[in-house]
Amino acid sequence: MPLNVALALLGVIFGFLLLKSKTPPLRIIFFILWFLFVPNTIYLLTDLQYFPEQVVKLEFQYQILLVGQYLLIFLLGITTSLGKIQRVSSWEVFTNPKETITGILATLNSSEVMLFVILFGVATSALYFSFRKLFKFV
Repeated sequence: MPLNVALALLGVIFGFLLLKSKTPPLRIIFFILWFLFVPNTIYLLTDLQYFPEQVVKLEFQYQILLVGQYLLIFLLGITTSLGKIQRVSSWEVFTNPKETITGILATLNSSEVMLFVILFGVATSALYFSFRKLFKFV
C-alpha cells in the first residue's frame, strides 16, 4: 500500500505543478506526467478491499487503531462535505443542530456526495500515509 500511496501522491503533485507552471513546455510535461499517474489516485480505492485481511492480522490494540483511522477519515469526509456541499458551518453544530442533522442525512442519502466523501477520504489517507514518516507521526 505505501507504493500505491506514493504513486497516487505523484499524480497529485504533477497536477499541482501543471496548474502552477507558466511555460508551455513545462505545462505539457506536467500534463503528461499527471495523466500517467492520476489513475493511481483512483486505484487507492481498491486497496480498501484488503481492510478485512489487515484487521485480522493485527493485535487487538492495532485493530482498534486501524478501524479508528478509517472511521476518522470517513467522518472527516462527511464534515468536509457538510461545509463544502451542504453549506453547514462548524458552529451550526451548536447553534443550529437541526440544520446539521439535515445536512448529514442529505450527505448519507446522496450517492454523488458519498462519492465525494470516499474520494476525499482516500486523498486524505494518501497525504497522511505519504507524510507521516517525514513528520515522525505514528
